[in-house]
This record gives sequence, structure tokens and C-alpha cells, in this order.
Amino acid sequence: MVSIVFGLATAVFFAAGSLTASRGSRLIGAYSTVAWAMLIGLVITIPLVLIAGTPSGLVGTNSLWWAAAGVGNVTGLVFAASAFRVGKVGVIAPILATEGAIAATIAAILGESIAPLAAFVLLVIVGGVSLAAMGKDPAPIPNERPVLAGILATCGALVFGVGLYATGNLSDELP
Repeated sequence: MVSIVFGLATAVFFAAGSLTASRGSRLIGAYSTVAWAMLIGLVITIPLVLIAGTPSGLVGTNSLWWAAAGVGNVTGLVFAASAFRVGKVGVIAPILATEGAIAATIAAILGESIAPLAAFVLLVIVGGVSLAAMGKDPAPIPNERPVLAGILATCGALVFGVGLYATGNLSDELP
């Protein structure tokens, strides 16, 4: 039951984030939207970091993973905001949501084992997203560029997936 509640909460937060990113990027541009999100996040995070202090046991031996996680997330946000600027949320958000499948694929390529059922589910996800992106649009939005939006969203999902995989590699180092 707890996983269902948290799964629904995650879906609500992802939808809210997608809608606000879409609106923001259309009003002030992709880079400004990401810059404001980063600034607000920094203002919220700095006091918490100062209160908590540096965690014990934190070492810099995995600095490349730290960089990959950070760059992957920020670059993914820029791609996502750029895609939302020229495409529909209902098409862009599902493409971006494949980041977990991409991270799992990266893990499999780099030697992690994946259960056959999980591999099948990943294929279904990719197929479903592809079908949604290829569907004919009966009501295009003004200034819509669906091909560019799909490419940007796919690039966003790829770099988000790299960032997610890098974050997973850091899980042993994080307290």
C-alpha cells in the first residue's frame, strides 16, 4: 500500500513539474526556466546543508560520477524545458519518463544483470512511447514543432538516464 501511495505521489509531482516547466519555458525560455529552478533549489538547499554539515565518510574518489550526475541532471532539464517549449506535455513527459529504462539499459550494457521480465517491460515502455510520439496530432498547438520536441525530449531522457545511473553508482558513497 505504501508503494502505491508513493507511486501516485511521484506521478503527481512529475505531472506538476512537467506542467510548470512547460509553462515557464514558453513564457521565459528554457535556459531562464532552468536557471530559476536551480536558483530556487540552491536557496532551499544551502541552509539545510549548513545545518547538516559534511557527512562523515564522504570521499571524492567518485568525482567523475558526481560530475556525471550533476551534468546529466542539469543538461536533462535544459533539454526537457526546450522540448516543452515546442511540443505538447502529453508527448514530451512520457518520453522523459523513460529515463529509468535508459539507466537500466546502461546498467545492463555495463555488466549488471536484468531479469527477463524487466527487459520485456523496458521494451514495452519504449514501444509505447514510440507509438505515442508517432501518432497523428488532431489539434496542434501554436508554434509546435513535434519532430524537434521529440528529439529534444529523447536527448533529455538519455542524459537524465546517465545522471540517474551515475547517482546509483554513488549510492554506496552517500550516507
